[in-house]
Amino acid sequence: MISDKILNEIEEFIDNYLVDYLVMYESKMAYADSEEDFIDLETFIKNNKKPSFKEILFDFIDKKDLNDSVIYKKAMITRKHFSKIRCNDDYHPSKKTAIQFALALELNEKNCNSLLESASYTLSLNNEFDLIIKFCIQKKIYNLIDVNYALDYFNINPLGF
Repeated sequence: MISDKILNEIEEFIDNYLVDYLVMYESKMAYADSEEDFIDLETFIKNNKKPSFKEILFDFIDKKDLNDSVIYKKAMITRKHFSKIRCNDDYHPSKKTAIQFALALELNEKNCNSLLESASYTLSLNNEFDLIIKFCIQKKIYNLIDVNYALDYFNINPLGF
């Protein structure tokens, strides 16, 4: 059983932490109260915001002069799901969906990274799934059946299912 002394120390720790947090929060709020700061923030966002996943995806499809149905079938995405992407400006894909499109579009590593980044994803070097995808892209292995075979070999859930 925890002693009363330890419980009091925990209580004091929590109280001190909360006081420090509140002081920090209030100072940040005081800083953000000026209208000029919000204008600077709006300018920063406007100048630094990148295109959305939807914009990047359809730009790649257009540049490759491909038919939508060819891409969503090759990516193993349903027509309904693809329509949702096309119609919803706020659509945010899963990482697997973004990768499926990158493979279907046969993107090189740089363009694959651009597409993934537009959806707030990346291929990390400390994850077997990501390394397999990165390897397949570098080796131009774009067929989802082949990629899924490689994933299955390493006991990793396949794409498109």
